[in-house]
Amino acid sequence: MVGFLDANVINVAVPAIGRALGAHVSALQWILTSYLATARCSSLITAPPRRVSLHIQEPTPVLCPSQSRRRLAEHAAPTIGGTMTTATMTIPTPREPELLGQAVVLIGGSAGIGLETARRARAEGAEVVLTGRNAERLERAAQDVGARSTAAFDAGDAPALKRFFDELPEPIYHVLVTGPGPTYVPLMEMTGDQVRREVGDHLALGLEVARNAAPKMRSGGTLLLMGGTGGRKISRALGIASAATAALPPFTAALALELAPVRVNLIAAGFVDTPLSATYFSAEGLEARREELRRTLPIGRVVGPEDVAALAVHIMSNTALTGATYDIDGGQQFVF
Repeated sequence: MVGFLDANVINVAVPAIGRALGAHVSALQWILTSYLATARCSSLITAPPRRVSLHIQEPTPVLCPSQSRRRLAEHAAPTIGGTMTTATMTIPTPREPELLGQAVVLIGGSAGIGLETARRARAEGAEVVLTGRNAERLERAAQDVGARSTAAFDAGDAPALKRFFDELPEPIYHVLVTGPGPTYVPLMEMTGDQVRREVGDHLALGLEVARNAAPKMRSGGTLLLMGGTGGRKISRALGIASAATAALPPFTAALALELAPVRVNLIAAGFVDTPLSATYFSAEGLEARREELRRTLPIGRVVGPEDVAALAVHIMSNTALTGATYDIDGGQQFVF
């Protein structure tokens, strides 16, 4: 038996044995190492140590008692026969999905940011409801993410919006409103009706969703609106978009006070690589825009809908967030 002992074996095997027995690892290792040292110095071991194919960093040398007295004096042997200690091992438990069983409504959920948010919410255990104007595209999106239900209608149609929420089962936890994109036209080229529509549409849509959804929403749930960072700078080319952009943060904060304890927040995005953004460019112009952003943005890449979706789901799950605006543009507002 002794002939099969080797220092390397002791250094590797003893800690495992000690943990299994509940013994103090250092004590057990010291006993066996001292025994092996004595055996070697008294020529009790006649067979060469068995070679073990283990990769061990700097194994502890085995010394004869005469050689090890100094070390033993410096490092006293652990107490033997005292209270045995039991080694403990922490086993990480799986993280519970952050939106488990919660109903999330995506107004404009058939593509882009709405669809990616639905996908992310589903990954966190949510049940998602998608709405959109195109029934075929909506059905494909629903199959893609495993939506609970869908509804095809124009969210700008107030009676249709009311009917949708009236028929929706309670409770609702979170609602994301993506809405239409901005219009970039010089002011003097716009009619009065166009100005009223551009400034009012986003606010009116958010207000109508809030009016119809809030009575069915759980305390701590959130209404998420979409805005932008690109319109914060004033330019002739942006036209009324700057005014519409400026109106959303105070509108969001005021609505958060009125709807509490339901939360209201605003996501302000820059250029996001979605089908909606593509409609503003030709094929060549879109690729040129992407390349420009890769070259100039501090993050060195283009923001995608999955980035915005990750932020949206975080805001949904963090119940301390309300009345605030969250920028996500990869630093675009600082370099353009």
